[in-house]
Formats: sequence, C-alpha cells, structure tokens
Amino acid sequence: MSLFSKNVLLFLTFMLLSASNVLGKVHVSVTNDLHGKAELALHCKSKNDDLGVQLLKYGETFSWKFNKNFFGGTQFYCSFLWIKNAPLLWFDIYVQTRDDTECGDQCVWFVTESGPCRFIGQTVNYTCYRWNGN
Repeated sequence: MSLFSKNVLLFLTFMLLSASNVLGKVHVSVTNDLHGKAELALHCKSKNDDLGVQLLKYGETFSWKFNKNFFGGTQFYCSFLWIKNAPLLWFDIYVQTRDDTECGDQCVWFVTESGPCRFIGQTVNYTCYRWNGN
C-alpha cells in the first residue's frame, strides 16, 4: 500500500471516529403506565445487544444508553407481556431515522395497553404508536 493510500485511510478512520463522538449517546427509558397497575415484562435488544428481560411494576422505569450509528442504522426493539397467556406484543422502541430528530439524546417512552407513547423532546406533548403487526 502506498504512503498516500495509508494517509487517506488514516484520515478517513480519524474522521469516522470523530463523527461517532459527535453523534454521542442516546438515553432511552421505558415506563410501565398500564391501567390496573399490572406488572410489565419487557425484553429489549438490538442487532448487537440483548438487554435481558425486565419486570416493571406500575410506574417503574427501565433505561439504557448507547451510541448512535454513524450511518443511521441504530435500532432497538422490545417485546412486551403483561397478562398471563396473552399474546406477546412488540415495538421498535428506537429507530434512529425515526427518533433522532424528535428525541435528541433523550427518548422517553411510557407503555399503555394500546401501544407505546413517546414524549416529544422536552415537552409534555407525546405521540402514541400502535404495536408492531397491529
């Protein structure tokens, strides 16, 4: 490999590393807001990370942090269950192309029976979604 090629490769590597630091971390939180104060079991994962099964009492929150993908492909999905023998529901809780603008570095969700709801930025406004597959 020529010296020029090595310098170009080194420069591109430096730029990618610098850009990933600029992207920063995202903090996602999911709160149980089920009626009747039911317990919520959730299991969240991405392509590379399995966060394990969490059991949340009414009002409790599970949260995690991660680095966004430079190319915009970061995605976490969660499965949800709260009634014995009920169907397992799931939702893409973080999709970088969908949530990056609305959430910024804080993506705050609360789970209801009809679907997850996300606060918009640092306001009291929120958007609710339907469960995937429904």
